[in-house]
Amino acid sequence: MWAILSGIEGNIAAYEAVLADIKRQRVEVEELYILGDIVAANPDSEKVIKRIQNL
Repeated sequence: MWAILSGIEGNIAAYEAVLADIKRQRVEVEELYILGDIVAANPDSEKVIKRIQNL
């Protein structure tokens, strides 16, 4: 099973919520793909990048 994300746009709270939801699923996610739109013009973009680098 794959999880495909897009449109994160620097929203660390939403990204963390999606990761938490993935963990709650009954099916194991083997691959996580991020299609783009990771950063935006807000201060949380750097937090999102660091979080993605340290899954």
